[in-house]
Amino acid sequence: MKGFALACEGRVLPEWIDRNRHMNMARYLGLFDEACDALLSRSEIIEAGNDLTVVAGRVQMAHRRELFEGEHWQVWSGLASVTEKSIVFVHRLLRENKVCATCDIYSAPFSMAKRSRTTIDCEQVRRLLKLVVPGIRDPFALSIEGDA
Repeated sequence: MKGFALACEGRVLPEWIDRNRHMNMARYLGLFDEACDALLSRSEIIEAGNDLTVVAGRVQMAHRRELFEGEHWQVWSGLASVTEKSIVFVHRLLRENKVCATCDIYSAPFSMAKRSRTTIDCEQVRRLLKLVVPGIRDPFALSIEGDA
């Protein structure tokens, strides 16, 4: 996945299976959330003792193929855009190099101490810009305008 980073991988566990005998959609969201944390940890934006985290403002998921118990999966992740006020994550969940689901997450920097939105400094923005996937447009660019 050119421009994306492998954020996490594993196998579909039995407890993730729903009554339709495939992976439950809530588990997809859980994997995409884990991938956000992995990407932020890799960029050293979120560190132990650091007050900063991010909170999701909007989430868009699309499912293309089912995942079944025992199947190996990978989540490839990157960013579509970064500003001092927002980070847009883009994720692709793959099985055997085929996309099973996609997820775009508009998130905001958040201060755990103040329990409110905050901003990230220009050095943090610079580090995160290295994770922007070339050619990926911000899926929230038009819908979020005016919400910030």
